[in-house]
Amino acid sequence: MVDAETLTALVGQVGTLVLDHSGNVLSSTGQLTGAAGENAAKTVLATLQDTKNVLDTDNKEVLQRLVVNFSTFDYVVTLDNAQVYIVKRTKSPPSE
Repeated sequence: MVDAETLTALVGQVGTLVLDHSGNVLSSTGQLTGAAGENAAKTVLATLQDTKNVLDTDNKEVLQRLVVNFSTFDYVVTLDNAQVYIVKRTKSPPSE
């Protein structure tokens, strides 16, 4: 199990969320506190529910990580048996 302190140590992170599998926010930091975090939590949980449609359940495939890429940041979602961990991280500007 990962704690919020471990998530905040990740390079480039600008916000973190830890949720239980029901979607309750257990902790939040940075850009994912308050309403922004609540909205991100709802959106991520809905997306996770939709991923069930593409998993190969015959082979007992289990989702471990989901990455949502935007031009300037990513959401990285990792799961374990008890919690959902969400990290919003910035992308490095491209080198010229």
